[in-house]
Amino acid sequence: MEMKENCQIEELTLGEKKLLLLIKLVADTSKQYIFQSLFQDMEENEVQSAVRLIVEM
Repeated sequence: MEMKENCQIEELTLGEKKLLLLIKLVADTSKQYIFQSLFQDMEENEVQSAVRLIVEM
């Protein structure tokens, strides 16, 4: 979604719209609960990969 900061929602693909919805849901939900549940029982390298993906979003 690079270079799309100033575009209209109609210009986004279905995948981009769904990604924005996911980001909105994560932002609207208790982050601590989500991250605790997400990272529970994961290996350190898996957590690092997930963190990089979340930061990119």
